[in-house]
Amino acid sequence: MRNTALARASGVSGYYVRTAPPPDPTGSSVFARILPIKNRACDPRLAAEEQVATDFLQLVRFGLRDPHDPLIVATLDIVDHQLRVETPNGAAWHRYTGDGYGEKPDGSPSMVSGRAGMAASGGERGHYVHLARG
Repeated sequence: MRNTALARASGVSGYYVRTAPPPDPTGSSVFARILPIKNRACDPRLAAEEQVATDFLQLVRFGLRDPHDPLIVATLDIVDHQLRVETPNGAAWHRYTGDGYGEKPDGSPSMVSGRAGMAASGGERGHYVHLARG
């Protein structure tokens, strides 16, 4: 995505979104559409252009993008701002904006939807760092 409120607020020229909605037959932009997040008790109703995920790092892992590609680095900046959390054992990342995977707020297991995501996706970031260092 380029020239969105999220890009401007993050100081980047563009970034990868979590999921692109189906194309609009009229040619209108679809990225301002609400893209449901279904594993939440209450959908935060975020537009597709407001949602990022760590999935884009697969492009680096598969050798399709250089780890220093400006769009990769810019998306990483947004991911760090939106999805990174500090834990007693170091940094961890939620899977995507509004992620509902995880436990209930009291720590008990969730059978339907949890709180705003259990931060667990450090593996993708570790692979990226390893590839970026050569």
